[in-house]
Amino acid sequence: MKINVKVILVLVGVVFIGALVLRKKRSSLETFKPENKVAESAPAAPSPEILTPEQVQALPRSQGNIQTIVQRDKMEKAVGFKQMPLTVEGGEAKLKVVLSVKPVCHPGDADAFIQDLKAEPSHKILASLEELTGKERKISWEIPKTIFKDGKAEKVFQIPVGPDPVQYGFFICTAKSRDTFCGDKPLKDVNEIFTEHMNKQPNAGKEPRNIFFQYFLVDDRGISGLTHIPKGPGNPIFDNLKKYVQDSKIESKPNHEEIELVKKGLKANSSLPAVFDNGTLTLVLPKFKESACLPGPN
Repeated sequence: MKINVKVILVLVGVVFIGALVLRKKRSSLETFKPENKVAESAPAAPSPEILTPEQVQALPRSQGNIQTIVQRDKMEKAVGFKQMPLTVEGGEAKLKVVLSVKPVCHPGDADAFIQDLKAEPSHKILASLEELTGKERKISWEIPKTIFKDGKAEKVFQIPVGPDPVQYGFFICTAKSRDTFCGDKPLKDVNEIFTEHMNKQPNAGKEPRNIFFQYFLVDDRGISGLTHIPKGPGNPIFDNLKKYVQDSKIESKPNHEEIELVKKGLKANSSLPAVFDNGTLTLVLPKFKESACLPGPN
């Protein structure tokens, strides 16, 4: 058989060219590096915004809101309120409460607690901050009985706040071990408590009761409390308070029943006005001490 040299040369050329093409493709495949796509992680949940009292006061507000706030400030001052701005975090205001036992030259709220606990040692001391309109906004605190020896106890309260003032009562009561709040217990005048124990009445101090009460308004401006505790008859402060609550459309019970509770509560105890200082609310429990009756510092 006769071999055609031209055909062989053509075939060799084709094979050579094919090998070059294949090599080039292989080289480009080896040098190709796919893009590494890193899966995007889900964005982290935003942290609650923390606002200092100064930032709360500087929040942008509409013209109507500003007018409402200015009007409320004026009316509260006219009634006798003092306001303290609070730090707000995640829609809650942070309030540090300090209970302080103060020596005085007469029996006071602390003495009433001591007498009741002596009569019923199984009882505890309970404090609760409760909305006075019947809603379930309540915060409680079991106060150590050593407060009368130590002279002080404190706790930080987280209070939900909004643009409208909410009426709160701060109660301190004697309570049974299973009790969690004070608002459902009777308010007792401290003088009646002392009379019960002095006369050695058999049931004196046996049942839980409120011995301390203070009234506050809380909103995103801060907390407001009365600068003095009215005691005498004919004091117009409660009528002015009722008018302020009504005119400001603050949520209230029918016929403003909570104002009657405030009136009874503030007149029943010997409490001194609350002290406001840089986010701290100090409530004083007067306690008799003989040296407090002497002239000079105690």
